[in-house]
Amino acid sequence: VFLLITVIFLCSIRTFFSRIKLLTQKMGMIKKESFPLIEDKGPMDEIGMMISTFNDMSTRIDMLINQNYIVNLKLKDLEIKNKEAQLYAMQSQIQPHFLFNVLESIRMRVISGKAGDADQMLVNLSILLRGSLNMKTDMVTLAEELDFVESYVGIQKLRFRDRLHFYIEAPD
Repeated sequence: VFLLITVIFLCSIRTFFSRIKLLTQKMGMIKKESFPLIEDKGPMDEIGMMISTFNDMSTRIDMLINQNYIVNLKLKDLEIKNKEAQLYAMQSQIQPHFLFNVLESIRMRVISGKAGDADQMLVNLSILLRGSLNMKTDMVTLAEELDFVESYVGIQKLRFRDRLHFYIEAPD
C-alpha cells in the first residue's frame, strides 16, 4: 500500500511539475515575441487555470500587436496621402505662377524685338505643357524627365542669359 501511494504521489508530482515546466517554457517564448498556446489535458486545477489564463493572454497580445501593426500601416498610408495632397496643392500653385512668368517673359521679348528668343521660349513651354498634360501616371522615364529639365532650363537661360550656366550629364 505504501509503495502504491508513493508511486501515485510521484506520478502526480511529476505531472504537476511537467505542466509548470511547460508553462515556464512558453512564458519564456513571449520574450522572443512568439505567442504560443499551451495544449493542456490536465485537470482544471490552479495550474490549469494559469495555463488557460496564459493562453488567453497570449492570444490577446498577438491580436493587439497585429491590430497595432495594421493601424500603423494605415497611419503611414494616410501620411503618404497627406504629403501627396500637399505636393499636389503646391504644384497647382506653382504651375500658374511659372506659366504667367514665362508668358510675361515672352511678351517682353516680342516687345523688345527679340522674336527669336520668344519663339524658342514658346517651343520649350509647349514641350513642358504637352509633357505635363500627357502624363498618365506618376512615373516618367529618365529620358522624359531630362527633356522636361532641358525645356525648363532652356526657358530660364533665355530669361537670365549669362547669369545661368547649366549642363546635363547623363549616360545614354
